[in-house]
Amino acid sequence: MKKNRIYIFIAILIGIGLAIAAGVGFYLYNKAPESLKNKESDFTITALDLYTQYETNETNADQQYLDKVLEVSGNVAEILENTDSQLTLLLGEADQLSGVSCTIDKLNSPFADEIQVNDYIILRGRCTGKLMDVVLIDCIIQNIKKYE
Repeated sequence: MKKNRIYIFIAILIGIGLAIAAGVGFYLYNKAPESLKNKESDFTITALDLYTQYETNETNADQQYLDKVLEVSGNVAEILENTDSQLTLLLGEADQLSGVSCTIDKLNSPFADEIQVNDYIILRGRCTGKLMDVVLIDCIIQNIKKYE
């Protein structure tokens, strides 16, 4: 009889532990990314220099920039609307096939709808490395100089 109570008690403890673990996992999975609005940038660099460093030596560039907050400036070569709340800008020269891809959450960047191709922009984002382009995520617009 006592053995059954011990087994039931252990089963209840395991069930409570699993429920807590599932709750923590759900919270962490749905946690919003950290805002870069008030965060200092680790490096300030132009889009052309950042792309050139990744093209020259991707391993060294990853060691220096990966998962760091970068303040990047450059000309907008292309604008892609991902969803209602996200925008991707390609910073670089118009004749380049690749550049720096910057994903912006329009809800956190009120000037995102004002951006046009050839505008000079300064933004802050987290570098996730290079695929075809150097990728920055969670970008926040710092300044826009309109193309005249």
